[in-house]
Amino acid sequence: MKKNLFLILFSIYFWCNDSFLTAQNNNRQFQKSTFEKNILTIETSDSKIIIEPYHAKIFKINYIPKGKNYDNLPKEEVRNIDVNQKIKYKETKEEIIYSSKNLQLKIQKNPFQIAYFIDNQLVSSENKGYFDTNNFESLNFNLSNDESLYGTGSRALPFDRRGFRLELYNKASYAYEDNAPLMNFNIPVVISSKNYGLYFDNPQKSFLDLGKTNANQLSFEAIGGRMSYYFITGKNVEEVTQNYVWLTGYQPMPPLWAFGNFISRYGYRSETETRQVVNDMYAQDFPADAVILDHYWYGEGEVKKNVAMGDLDWYRTKFPNGEKMVKDFEEKGIKTILITQPFVLTNSKNYQEVSNKKLLATDNNNNPFVIKDIFWFGETGLLDIFKMETRDWFWQQYKRHTQAGIGGWWGDLGEPEVHPSDIKHVNGKADEVHSLYGHYWAKMIYEGYKKDFPTQRLFMLMRAGYAGSQRFGLIPWSGDVHRAWGGLKAQPSLSLNMGLTGLAYMHSDLGGFANTTFSRELYLRWLQYGVFQPIFRPHSQEQVPAEPIFYDNDVKNQVREMMKMRYKLTPYLYTMAWENSTKGTPLMRPLLFEEPNNKALQKEGNQYLWGKDILVAPILNEKQEKINVYFPAKSNWYHLYNSTMIPEKTGLSEIKVEPNHIPVYVRGGSIIPTQILDSTLRNMRSYLTNGVHLLVYNPLKNQKTDGYLYIDDGKTPNPELTKNYCFLKWTANFKTQNISIVLSKEGQFQIKNPMNINIVRVSFVGYDIKSLSKNAEKLGAKYDLINKFVEFNFDWSKGKNLAIKVTNGVIDLK
Repeated sequence: MKKNLFLILFSIYFWCNDSFLTAQNNNRQFQKSTFEKNILTIETSDSKIIIEPYHAKIFKINYIPKGKNYDNLPKEEVRNIDVNQKIKYKETKEEIIYSSKNLQLKIQKNPFQIAYFIDNQLVSSENKGYFDTNNFESLNFNLSNDESLYGTGSRALPFDRRGFRLELYNKASYAYEDNAPLMNFNIPVVISSKNYGLYFDNPQKSFLDLGKTNANQLSFEAIGGRMSYYFITGKNVEEVTQNYVWLTGYQPMPPLWAFGNFISRYGYRSETETRQVVNDMYAQDFPADAVILDHYWYGEGEVKKNVAMGDLDWYRTKFPNGEKMVKDFEEKGIKTILITQPFVLTNSKNYQEVSNKKLLATDNNNNPFVIKDIFWFGETGLLDIFKMETRDWFWQQYKRHTQAGIGGWWGDLGEPEVHPSDIKHVNGKADEVHSLYGHYWAKMIYEGYKKDFPTQRLFMLMRAGYAGSQRFGLIPWSGDVHRAWGGLKAQPSLSLNMGLTGLAYMHSDLGGFANTTFSRELYLRWLQYGVFQPIFRPHSQEQVPAEPIFYDNDVKNQVREMMKMRYKLTPYLYTMAWENSTKGTPLMRPLLFEEPNNKALQKEGNQYLWGKDILVAPILNEKQEKINVYFPAKSNWYHLYNSTMIPEKTGLSEIKVEPNHIPVYVRGGSIIPTQILDSTLRNMRSYLTNGVHLLVYNPLKNQKTDGYLYIDDGKTPNPELTKNYCFLKWTANFKTQNISIVLSKEGQFQIKNPMNINIVRVSFVGYDIKSLSKNAEKLGAKYDLINKFVEFNFDWSKGKNLAIKVTNGVIDLK
């Protein structure tokens, strides 16, 4: 009876939804199947189909057409597989049911059809499945009429990618604005608002047709290669992302200093200039944690003249004491980051060596392929990053500089920027492996650090990568964006889609890169947005400096306050980084995470959640005076900068735009961990030295809230494995104007100087605080009437909890 009911419901769904009517290739005839050790193998008239479980919510489907062998094709391995899955298998004359506890796969034998169900609800099905044309091998699926699609990598397009046909071939888009469909990170991953994802296991040059050619069909089209995909599910889009990241690998925790301000420009032409800019930044009270050196550290940098790309060494004429400069900056708390590229110019001092050792990509005669005329910097060879000997040589260049004190690396042009189709690599032709190039480069550096610098966290800025690159610690940026309003407009939705496909640290050149015209308003709006993106890195061409020290006092004052807000919020941001490294949750989160079934929010890519409890609405238009902000339901919201409260409601509210900040709101009922700053702030070396400041926001209703602040030493790799971390945890019970908060410490990490979390400051936003209780005064607590916070000492080492209570405006401690 149950089986018959299931078939009836299945048929009704098909007849009611046109997008699921079309069956697969009618020429595909089912022949036989075998089920062994949870793996289902189906033989058809044109192919073998292998289905295996990787997780209760992830199945892999592998098509092997007759006459083809994929064993030696380039691929990228996934990181995880759960070998303990319990799979149910049932076969009848008409169908096969293959299911885990969360995901059901139904194979209809005639006509042949594969369909996917979550909790017995149809969410997706193959249309033609695998098919071959004269130009492409393809995998084809049905789409429902109201389905939105996300992911696909870095593209300056609307948040919902449905309706586009997108190339998967990493390529720089110089001076792009808000319409650039092909950029540096092309990820073969699509995530649906119907709570599933498709990860196509094929890096060859290909396309994703997301309803462009056929409105209710999704197709993956490749020039060749493996025809397989992972079907990933979850209870919502957020969980689909988390499951995808589980499959492909978690991002390691970046070093703490990476969340501070970067001093960066294209570029500093000498040691003298670099020292002067760093000194002036500190002298004018701008915090900074790193300085980035562009091309000029190894050569003059002029096009086709003394560039020395590939030398990978200090240009002593202009940087006579580069190593000494690096050490001097380190003493100040400033890390030095060097740019590198995978190209070795024919006039480089290293060209003959890498050519003789056969470390370069080759032509059809196995001679080094010399790229002429089309490369901006001159004639060049390209390192064959897929060759072990090449990676060994390349890593030695990084190793010697890291030993000399270099704090991090910038990998540029890694698409590769110039990569003719007739270039050959050790594992395939250019178009077969192109999209894996930056991925393997990142892997090389990651594995080098793991082997030679096991106690140092890696910082690695990269312009190109692939699915799963996050597990190598890659920090992506969005390329050479135009310094224009269109360039700024592209950033939020671009970053959100990257986060949904695992690359959660996507960020932009703050202020814009490619343009010699300066707009004061654009510069400030971009940096205001940058406070709430994963990496805060102003960067530009040298004609229009990115550093605030070159502008008037009003601009300086505004930027200084932005930077201090960034540093103040670091505890909240660093806790988000921990959640990303252990759960895969993005730092920038689309509003659909909050309301998954809200059709309007399924297309909203400009406003976003910064972590769980901060709502950000960037100003993306020139001279904008008002903005409609969507406030998620079931919460009231407080303006971060002035504490103005927005009552609980659903929908849009018109907000007046202020010049000094963008609209940023904090959820009522949340507790935001920040750090206490003082006038000596220079960099992250002073992190939490003055204590913890908890911002408590009144929800105006009865509510319970749990949360925590994550703390570690900020530099040791893999704290999740060593357990060398701790949490400052809280449980809050809100009752209108009264509140009870219990604070506790959990974990092995022993707080060491200069960090000091014994000083605790609490601000109660939305409360009418009148005084301290006598008991709180006896315990040494003090209340600041002007700034409205209570401050006290609490010795966490004793392992005790602390209760903070507010009753009718009176604060008590127990």
